[in-house]
Amino acid sequence: MRHLETRNNLASPRNNLGFPVGGTSIKYLTSRLQAVGRQDLLAAVARGEITTYTAAEAAGLIQRPQNKGGGNPGPTKRRAYALRRLSAATTPSSDIDTCGLTYGELQELWLGCGDNGSLFSGEEELRAAWIRARGVVMRIWANNGRRPQAWWYFDAPDLGLTWPGYDRQQSYLYEHNALSESERVELERFWRREFEQAQAADFTMNTGAEVLHGVRARRAHYAWADIPSALIEAWANGRRRRGRRLSTADSTARSTAWSTASSTDPSTNPSTSESTSESTGALVEEAAATK
Repeated sequence: MRHLETRNNLASPRNNLGFPVGGTSIKYLTSRLQAVGRQDLLAAVARGEITTYTAAEAAGLIQRPQNKGGGNPGPTKRRAYALRRLSAATTPSSDIDTCGLTYGELQELWLGCGDNGSLFSGEEELRAAWIRARGVVMRIWANNGRRPQAWWYFDAPDLGLTWPGYDRQQSYLYEHNALSESERVELERFWRREFEQAQAADFTMNTGAEVLHGVRARRAHYAWADIPSALIEAWANGRRRRGRRLSTADSTARSTAWSTASSTDPSTNPSTSESTSESTGALVEEAAATK
């Protein structure tokens, strides 16, 4: 069976506009539990019945590292008991609970199979799982210009799309008109902010290997933010046009200032005075400064 893209092949989560594909801090895990609607698990954490880490594990958001040694089985048993009690007391009320898949299986449809291989026996079972749970997975993880790995595996080929790599998902889907309007608006806002930030005269970018300056820094920043080339060109052209308009307006203002000064100051009239170029320049600058 061909495997979905594994999570080990996913790029650094720094480009994700929403939640990154990783992290075990309480703040991050709580945010993820809220995003997938697991208020039951959050309530259990608040009551002190389970930890936030255990709640995230139960929701399929993380996988606890396997204990390869003997160790004390007590904590594992206590966690399992607490989760069984919680499960027995919770009435399924969402598509997550009723889609027929475990949270681990849902996570595989999102991220791809993990280090230990797929939880599904073959491609037929994997496809059946995607058909059953597609709505759930897309609702939770198809956002911010990214799509679940199962979508790339099963749906993208029918649209003529191929996996562009984790770092290029957003611009690729944007350029192929495969995003919702809200996603496009959100991404354009983010990209424009990053583009304008890179226009600072002293802009630099630290790649970890070197500090880039000027054009090289801007290009590297555009690549980091995954800004589509068409938007970069359009925004750059817009800045050039604004620059030309400002230059023309400034030139016009200086010319007007000179004409006004010449008609009102006898000392600047060649027929009545022999003014020096230095005094002329000073007068124009002074008039232009007051526009």
